[in-house]
Amino acid sequence: TYTVTRIADDAFYRDMLLYSVVLPESVKEIGRGAFYQSNIGRVFLPEGVETIGVSAFAMCNQLRSVTIPESTRSIGIQAFLNNSSLERVYLAGETPVGELAFEAPGQRATLYVPAGTQAAYEASVWADQGFLAIGEYCVGENHDGEGLYYTLDGEEATLADPGAFKGSTLSVASRVGSQGKTCLVTSIGNQALTNCYSLAEAHLPSSIKTINDGAFYYCPGLELVSISEGLESILGQAFAMCNSLKSISLPASLSSVSADAFSFCRSMETIEVATENSYFTTKDGILYDKTMKTLVAAPGGIVEAFVPEGVETIGQFAFFGRAQLSSVELPAGLEKIESAAFYLTSLEEITLPGSLRAIEHGIFGW
Repeated sequence: TYTVTRIADDAFYRDMLLYSVVLPESVKEIGRGAFYQSNIGRVFLPEGVETIGVSAFAMCNQLRSVTIPESTRSIGIQAFLNNSSLERVYLAGETPVGELAFEAPGQRATLYVPAGTQAAYEASVWADQGFLAIGEYCVGENHDGEGLYYTLDGEEATLADPGAFKGSTLSVASRVGSQGKTCLVTSIGNQALTNCYSLAEAHLPSSIKTINDGAFYYCPGLELVSISEGLESILGQAFAMCNSLKSISLPASLSSVSADAFSFCRSMETIEVATENSYFTTKDGILYDKTMKTLVAAPGGIVEAFVPEGVETIGQFAFFGRAQLSSVELPAGLEKIESAAFYLTSLEEITLPGSLRAIEHGIFGW
């Protein structure tokens, strides 16, 4: 057997089929152009990596998150050049950095540094790398000890990346801290757990107010999501393409949910909501507003839908991405169908009632 210590120059050059990579702790060097213009979406470099070569991750237009360990001693010129989608860079140590290493037109990435070190980095060469901002992060532990990355903003924290997380059960802490400072964890960040293939269960504390866009997007093994009272908002495609998720229960505190949050969840049969909720109710597993006048969201695995009398509006994205939907019956008093309501379904025909007054753009299509 051999020990892998280096990723060769141009090893994955323009590899458009590569989205994620897990490197062993034995790797010391990432070669020149090793992942140049690949389709990689997240880079988590393990402790032990010492050198990142020239243009190693340049032109990776799907790359959104980079984590650089304390062991790294050199980041080459243009190592992460022109990564137009890059949003977050986590830096663990005082690593020397080459010219234009993170330069990108319309740069929107934030550099996150360990809690308590923001001022020092703002006065260092890292301030010249063109980042949109410099913020702070800390690493909190999951129940099994695996590191989870939280960004810090005043007294609040956001679970932003899974870091080294490869477990099956995620238990988010309600408070995290470092350097004597603790913060309340109030949100799950944009695409925080996207493509987390090993994830089977997620348990969220009552401190969580918001689940952001794509937070659990394409976690194909996710079967259970435990949401505590206190959650207020679920944003776009938060659980989209979680194909093992059969149901979800929403708390009384929820006041806002994007209808496409559960799109392409092929196994989802029901959406439930606490009876005390002031904004939503459910019937036959479908989510409606409290007055039952607007159909808000259908479960991702729905095959047939009967919309009851009294419903006046089919909301935007209500059946979007319900790919197995083949039949729907609309009530006589329906007045409005909002945009993309039935987009990306298996509907071949539908009878529209004469009461309709408005049909917005793109309600059908594939």
